[in-house]
Amino acid sequence: MLEPLLESEKKEKILFFLYSHGEGYPREIARTFRFNLNTVQNQLQKLESHGILCSQLKGKVRIFSFNPRYPLRDELEALLKKAMMYLPENEVRTYYWPQIQPRRAGRPPDEHTLQGGISFALSNPWEKSRLDRFRPSQKISKKNSSANFDVSRKK
Repeated sequence: MLEPLLESEKKEKILFFLYSHGEGYPREIARTFRFNLNTVQNQLQKLESHGILCSQLKGKVRIFSFNPRYPLRDELEALLKKAMMYLPENEVRTYYWPQIQPRRAGRPPDEHTLQGGISFALSNPWEKSRLDRFRPSQKISKKNSSANFDVSRKK
């Protein structure tokens, strides 16, 4: 969809990936789309040299994300959000929808696991009810509900 504007389909997919996930590293992006790793690295370096992306090292891995100082960042994200609304839903679910990691025993799930990525959850082009499966359900135990009932009855 944005291929004529961005000059390549790969650059478009990389930007969609970074928009939906917030950040990413070259091998993850190459593995997701089955692109050549060198191609992804070259595209990311071009975008970084133009100031659109920024990177930082976390251990031995270089993580790329949108540059917060880029003057047209808000407009670019708005454009990507609108363009993502016109993508086929199965493509969005395959490549850009957050993957839920299984919970490990003894460790409570963190916010990212439950909501599937804050940046994508806030910019979901579809109905909000589909995100409910990422949020924890609030269950009221029978003890608490009966205790509340008795307290309200005594008043």
